[in-house]
Amino acid sequence: ENEDYLDMATALSGSGPAYIFLFIEAMVDAGVHMGFSRDVATTLVHQTLLGSTLYAMQASTSSSSSTSTDNQQQQQQQPVHPAVLRN
Repeated sequence: ENEDYLDMATALSGSGPAYIFLFIEAMVDAGVHMGFSRDVATTLVHQTLLGSTLYAMQASTSSSSSTSTDNQQQQQQQPVHPAVLRN
């Protein structure tokens, strides 16, 4: 429809993967630094990102009354598994 959207989409989605891969690399390196093998750290990071992405997608479709920013803030404030909180 509007060619301005193409430029915006290119900036957001075209550059986005580079930031995601940098984030993944940093998380994996942190896991290795903590003592995990690189393979285990990579699997943990991939599964964490996958689960977070699926959760964010589900939350954004099930709560259409709130804005996306509101949903993200609520997700960040929700407690994680109780076992994690005890550590």
